[in-house]
Amino acid sequence: RGGPRKNLAASSECIVEYVGNTVVMCGTPSQRERARVYLEWLFAQLRGPVFVDYAGRDDCTMIEVPRDTVGYVTGAKRATLGRIEEEWGVLMFFMETRMQRDGKDARETAREAGGTEKLAIFGPTRGRRGAELKVMSAVETKNPGHFTKVATRSLTDDEWGTDTYPLTDQELSYALGKKGGTRKKLAASSECIVEYVGNTVVMCGTPSQRERARVYLEWLFAQLRGPVFVDYAGRDDCTMIEVPRDTVGYVTGAKRATLGRIEEEWGVLMFFMETRMQRDGKDARETAREAGGTEKL
Repeated sequence: RGGPRKNLAASSECIVEYVGNTVVMCGTPSQRERARVYLEWLFAQLRGPVFVDYAGRDDCTMIEVPRDTVGYVTGAKRATLGRIEEEWGVLMFFMETRMQRDGKDARETAREAGGTEKLAIFGPTRGRRGAELKVMSAVETKNPGHFTKVATRSLTDDEWGTDTYPLTDQELSYALGKKGGTRKKLAASSECIVEYVGNTVVMCGTPSQRERARVYLEWLFAQLRGPVFVDYAGRDDCTMIEVPRDTVGYVTGAKRATLGRIEEEWGVLMFFMETRMQRDGKDARETAREAGGTEKL
């Protein structure tokens, strides 16, 4: 299905196509160079493990994977790594390490050298971080506590950074959703990388992306306690629509199936909410259904 070619193109950000027996690479000099080097590494793997001198490279993230989880992270016939590569547009492979011993160049696999293997991830920054968190999540599933022994709330002021929030088991179950659906729509709607590593939610992106992801997650948790009101005035990430009361069930669908399909198709977060009204100087809250035959979506 052209998987390696697609991974090569996405990770190098270069147009890669095969015309007969000729590989054609189109893009900037740096894009073409990355594609050429990545292709050489793919061919080198046909002969055995590959070592990459990643020091100084700005297109590489290296993660140490415990030996007893390598098979799980890789998957049968490399299926799991392949899915991560496709999702995040990266190139990934386990590699061997070189060590200088007694003045001699010794080569040994990372598996033999200390209980971990080095997994190299190549591609754009966002893709590498997303793939790295996927791997961390998989490792944490098989080896709880490996990355989250001391999980605390952590915020960063960096222009592109990472925020973390520990969750309870109940919060995690709700925030993950069926087949990870809630996590996916949270990430898509906020344009933020959102991944769960153990019971810790990790959000990566710009400050505005991370803030949206955090707020959207809070709204999701608030729905566990009842209807949610959002003060949408002045927000540039919200569209409000009045839905006639007699069509709310149809729009929502059985077990929220229709809204869920719309969210998945368009990468948004949707929910019906209650309204606040000022009456006689008092703050009164009532559901939109009770307030005039429509509900605010």
